[in-house]
Amino acid sequence: MPPPIFIDTAGWASFLVSHEPFHQLAHDLLQGARLTGQRAVTTNYVLAELSALLISPLRVSHLLRVELIDSIRHAHWIEVIHIDKELDRRSWAFLANHQDKDFSIVDCSSFVLMKELGISAAMTTDHHFEQAGFERLLKIESDPHRAWPESSALASSNAATAASRVTDGKLSRNSSSVSPPSK
Repeated sequence: MPPPIFIDTAGWASFLVSHEPFHQLAHDLLQGARLTGQRAVTTNYVLAELSALLISPLRVSHLLRVELIDSIRHAHWIEVIHIDKELDRRSWAFLANHQDKDFSIVDCSSFVLMKELGISAAMTTDHHFEQAGFERLLKIESDPHRAWPESSALASSNAATAASRVTDGKLSRNSSSVSPPSK
C-alpha cells in the first residue's frame, strides 16, 4: 500500500476549483489515493481554513460551503483528524520554535501531525511544507509562494457536483470540481 498523503487547504482548493493550475494533478492524486487504498489525511483546522477560503475570495454560498466541507468530512476514504488540546499545544510550540518562518498555526498543526503519523508528502501548493521538510506535491514553479485561488464566485451546480463526487468517491475529470460562473 502506498504511504499516506496529507491534504492541505491549498490542495483542496486545487481539487475543487477547476481553473486552478494544478486542478488536474490534484484530481489525479485524490483519485489515485481512493483507487489504491492510499490513506488520505486532513484535519479539522484545514477544513476550517478551507471554509474561510470558500467565503473569501471564492464567495461560495453558505449552503454550498457546508455541502462541500460535509462531503469531505463524510467521505469514507478520507480521514479527518481533529486537533485536540495536546496537539494544539505542540503546534503552538512548533510555531514558537520557528520564528524565522511565516508559518500559520494551521501549517504547524499539519507539520506536527504529519511527523507523528510518518507522512512525508502533502497535496499542497504551500511552500511552507517544503520549508518544514515535507514533499510538496503541487508545485508552481513560476510563483512558489502562491497558495490561494484568485477567482471571485463559483457556479452552484458545479459546486454541488463536486461535493457529491467527493462523497461518492467517483472522481471524474469533468465532475470533481467547481468552476467560475459563465459570464
